[in-house]
Amino acid sequence: PDAQYIESQGRGYPIEYHYSPLKPNEYVVPRLAQLIPRWLEQETGSMLVFLPGVGDIVRLQQLLTQQKNTPVEGDCLSHVDIFPLYGQLDTKAQQLAIQPSPQGRRKICLATNIAETSLTIDGVRMVIDSGLERSAKFDPKTGITRLEQHMIAQSSAIQRAGRAGRLEAGICIRLYSQEMLQQ
Repeated sequence: PDAQYIESQGRGYPIEYHYSPLKPNEYVVPRLAQLIPRWLEQETGSMLVFLPGVGDIVRLQQLLTQQKNTPVEGDCLSHVDIFPLYGQLDTKAQQLAIQPSPQGRRKICLATNIAETSLTIDGVRMVIDSGLERSAKFDPKTGITRLEQHMIAQSSAIQRAGRAGRLEAGICIRLYSQEMLQQ
C-alpha cells in the first residue's frame, strides 16, 4: 500500500500505415518478394518483416537473395543485408540480425513474432506485417502437438507496427485489410 505508482508512456514516433491485403489464393512469401524491393526503392532505412514461421523466412531469404543477384531487379537490394531472426537461431546469428548495419548499408530482418517484444533493431523504420503467426496446439485426441497458422491478435498487430516508430517516424505495411484488424 505504501508503494509509489510510476507510469511511463515511453517515446514513440508517428507511424504511417499502408494496407495491401493478399488476394484470394495469393501466397505470403511471393507477395513479400514483390513488395520488399518496391518499398526499399521508395523509402530510406532498414526493414523488419514479420512472417509466420521459419520455413517462410528461409523461402523469402532465398527469393530475395536471387533478386539481389539479378542485375535488373537487384539494384535496390545491392546495399542490403538480409538476416533471419527467430528463436531457434544461435545467439551469434541473432546478434547479427539486431546489430546496426555498417555505414552505407541497409538491412532486412525476416522475423517470427520473436521480434514483437521490446526488441529495438537500429535503423528499422519500415515494418511489413504478414498478419500471421504459428503457435503450438495440443490435440488431446491424438496426443500430438502441431503448429497451426492463424491471424495475429490486434495487440500483436499494434506491437509489430510499433517497431517502425521506435527510433524515428516509420511506415507499417500490413498484408491484410484495416477491417480485418478490427475483427
